Amino acid sequence: MYKECEKTLNEVYYEYMEYEGKQVRGYNTIVYYENTMKNHIENSIGRMKIRFIKYKQLQDYFNDLEKNKSHPTAVNAKKVISATLQYALRCQYIYDNPLINVKLIPVNDESKEKEEKKKTITDEEFINLVNGVLSKSKYSRKGSEFNNKAYVVAMYISHYCGLRIGETFALEKRDFDFVNETIKIDRELVYGGLRRKNYYTKGKLKSETSKATIVFPKLLQEVLKQWFEVNPHEIVICQEDGWYMSPSSFNARVSKVSHELGFHFHYHMLRHSSVSLVINNMKSQQSLVTMAHHFGHTVDTMLKTYAHLFTETEQALISEFDTIIENEMTSDHDRFEVFSLFLVDLFFNIEKTLIFKGFVCYLGRTTGIEPAHARATI
Repeated sequence: MYKECEKTLNEVYYEYMEYEGKQVRGYNTIVYYENTMKNHIENSIGRMKIRFIKYKQLQDYFNDLEKNKSHPTAVNAKKVISATLQYALRCQYIYDNPLINVKLIPVNDESKEKEEKKKTITDEEFINLVNGVLSKSKYSRKGSEFNNKAYVVAMYISHYCGLRIGETFALEKRDFDFVNETIKIDRELVYGGLRRKNYYTKGKLKSETSKATIVFPKLLQEVLKQWFEVNPHEIVICQEDGWYMSPSSFNARVSKVSHELGFHFHYHMLRHSSVSLVINNMKSQQSLVTMAHHFGHTVDTMLKTYAHLFTETEQALISEFDTIIENEMTSDHDRFEVFSLFLVDLFFNIEKTLIFKGFVCYLGRTTGIEPAHARATI
């Protein structure tokens, strides 16, 4: 005979984390789950026995969060409670999920609600953001010019490869193979709740499919080659002292710039934009499968349709990326100008004429502009 579960939501959550969560979630995700639990769930609805938690209790709880906290807080809490209730279903502690019909109803005005739902960044916004971050160097304290350029490189990497912030900030120069045009993704930066000096990298990523060797377009290769000349350290996205950059500092600086420019920004928007760029230019189902591999997802996760990954077409993705990006560069003079000025800014720290000449030749190949004209433009 069925016996009702007497465990509280708190107890089920910590049981879930012990049996499943810590095995399937990345470290940084675990930290934000725990913070959300302690700050917003544990001393309220978390105390309720799970069998008493129905739609009405949950809807009232989330309405209160929306009113007295914020919409992002409600979103985070819903993710944590959802994972807990799904575990409870698998354990047969409950026999239906009361969260299914719960709606998050922001109390902010319509414009703010629309802003929070925005998941991608437009080309124009990306260009303006890069310009804005670089311009901050002129007015910042010593050392921040290097840091701001590192911020921009991080933005380029995710914008064109779709990496998560923890993956991007863990990259080292040895991960890049310019001959085969690939990047090895096999670790993430562990930073949640730690001081910057205690940051470290961990091989366990968000999912097994996140571990991959992916391709990267020639545009990004040029950005990285020039950055590697300026940055003497092995860590790619680092501060001037050579140690890991703080993702929190990045988010604070770049979000401030985006706010001044009049739009909302968070780092994951770059990943969504990268995925969107590829989806909008897919030529076949085979491209879809390759795309799922490239972005560290199963195809089922991407579109709930395909079940297998085929890596034979990885090389085709290089030319597709290059074609897509080069078409954008030639059709958008502003994008070309920002990209070239960014690299030229890096060259001020390099006393290697051959590198500069190589860059001018690259501009000619990429945009069709003659080397002499490219030099004059710069």
